[in-house]
Amino acid sequence: DYYYDPTKMQWIHWQQEVQTYVPADEVIFSKIMVHTFNTVRLKTLLKMHVQRRKPIMFIGSAGTQTPIELVRQLIDYGSIFDRDHLEEKKYIEDLLFVSSMNHKAGSFYVDLRLMRHYSVFTFFTPTQDMLKTIYCSILGGHFSTFDQSIQKLTDKLITSSIFLFNKVLRDPEFSPSAKKFHYQFNLRELSKVVEGIMNAQPQNYRQAPGKICKLWVHECKRVFEDRMISKEDICLLYTSPSPRDRQKSRMPSSA
Repeated sequence: DYYYDPTKMQWIHWQQEVQTYVPADEVIFSKIMVHTFNTVRLKTLLKMHVQRRKPIMFIGSAGTQTPIELVRQLIDYGSIFDRDHLEEKKYIEDLLFVSSMNHKAGSFYVDLRLMRHYSVFTFFTPTQDMLKTIYCSILGGHFSTFDQSIQKLTDKLITSSIFLFNKVLRDPEFSPSAKKFHYQFNLRELSKVVEGIMNAQPQNYRQAPGKICKLWVHECKRVFEDRMISKEDICLLYTSPSPRDRQKSRMPSSA
């Protein structure tokens, strides 16, 4: 969680390097970036590797990489042959490989002759506090031009959205199966709820926090309920967990 600053001769927490999120006008939701100490840390590592021209690999749910022998050849020799003119050898310059690998899907093995060139880092799943910080910053920025009564709802809307997201993510009844093959839930669903709320415009919700709450309900139904295949699953979606289950949900996952 800390890095050593040789100029100050002291250890500094990464959180101190996180810049405050400043919302931009008319930005595409998928392009919004809210930095956390994790993203700042990984960005710094990436910059260091680019400066030293060292390949780097991130392992997480961001993507997947297939072991290709051609990649190893490019890194080893910095050159390839033209298949149409085998007598010609082409040298590749100013090329650096930054790769990603999904730890839950695809091939789990990459040729060690290729992996030896990489520095490997892991993307950790965002904690609940991180998710709340990210989405509260985004929605709070959008609500900055709304009435104070609506701005106060930011924290509650995000907390409720994360609670519902965790419900479908952790309850085994919402796991994919032969009948529920489309029960695939990830952070995109949480983002869709927030993105839907951000379609609201201030002039349509003056002194109307209740309308914003109805909008949130509508977005949750659109994103989660519309995926359900039975009334039983819909009822389960909105059933509050028992105190015992609620205590389990607070326990950190071993995944």
